[in-house]
Amino acid sequence: MKNKGYKVKIASFTSGIQIYKKFGYQVISAKDITTKDDFRILKYGKILYQDLVKSQQNIFDIEETIAYLGLSFNDYVDNIGDFQIAYDQYKKLGRSEFLPLTLIKRIFKLTCPDMLITTNSPRAEKAAIQYASSVNIPSLQITDLFCNYERYQLNATAICVANKVARNNLINNYSVDSERIYITGSPDFDKFIHLRTQLSKNKISIVRKKIGLEGGQKYLFWNDQKTIITGTSKKTFERNTMISLKNLSSLVKIVNQMNYKLIVKCHSSQNAEEFLNWCNKNNAIFANNAQLSDYLLISDIVVGMSSTVLINAYNLGKPIILLNQTLEESFLPILNYKGVKEIESLSQLNKAINYLKNIGEISDSIGDGNSVVKISKLIDKIIKLPKPNLERY
Repeated sequence: MKNKGYKVKIASFTSGIQIYKKFGYQVISAKDITTKDDFRILKYGKILYQDLVKSQQNIFDIEETIAYLGLSFNDYVDNIGDFQIAYDQYKKLGRSEFLPLTLIKRIFKLTCPDMLITTNSPRAEKAAIQYASSVNIPSLQITDLFCNYERYQLNATAICVANKVARNNLINNYSVDSERIYITGSPDFDKFIHLRTQLSKNKISIVRKKIGLEGGQKYLFWNDQKTIITGTSKKTFERNTMISLKNLSSLVKIVNQMNYKLIVKCHSSQNAEEFLNWCNKNNAIFANNAQLSDYLLISDIVVGMSSTVLINAYNLGKPIILLNQTLEESFLPILNYKGVKEIESLSQLNKAINYLKNIGEISDSIGDGNSVVKISKLIDKIIKLPKPNLERY
């Protein structure tokens, strides 16, 4: 968008700021639009910050955390009308009910945007779309996955989706107007399609040496996760570390019998140290998040439950096994793709691997690699539409 002459301003809050800093981008955050005169906001923020400290949660920036929580909770108290009731609800539900409109209004006043672009996350993003609509600013929302688990009604001017499955889910399950929906593909999915074009046996050999793995060994990549979402009822259930490690103990026996080496990745919400210790004791390899693409590149097969990691692996050309123990259809609607096999228990793993060995090279992908180009053209189209001559903000 900068190459097209647009001035791009980025707002991000709490832990998200670190991602932008990593890539050298400047961001506007909650602490930038909070002043020392925001007495009640800062008071509330400090109360909620202390709760995080007591629960030993990771805090990236104290000042930012206090500002974000204070702005969000201040709106929550105003909406409910009573501090104690609001605080009790927060203790029970966490941040899920926050709708930080004051935060968004201040960001808009500071940046004066002609258009809003955001994702489908459920708090600040939801508030941003809602406020943009109220002041007649066009908006574009980039969804993740397949729109089968939206936590609020999407109503941006344009909604970008990965494929037809996602489009149909929005229409049939969430009554979204089809004229708002555009099949663009997903930028997150596409980066692995682009990486795939660089693949060769020599490239894989180089990567294996870089991360210290044997050249002739076969590798099975296991993607663990804490929260599982079912495909039909959209219920969630949690797997604690004990369950995960017990599952891994069964998995490693099967993998060793098949002459594969096990690579294990845990989710960022899980205790990485416990998984690393397990891997060290069981002659398995622990995959850190920083080198995820490298570990996927050198793997021969990827197994997991309902994570985007499986989509990314598939777009690298890797055969996928979905372990689905929910007795419902899989949360990831990808079973119709060549090179994807679903199993209900690990006892079926051997058979599934043998099946996938015989299907040949996977040339298919989820997306075509051109989503960024499509979305940028859509932004051009929308921002140039005639707008009502109304006073904003």
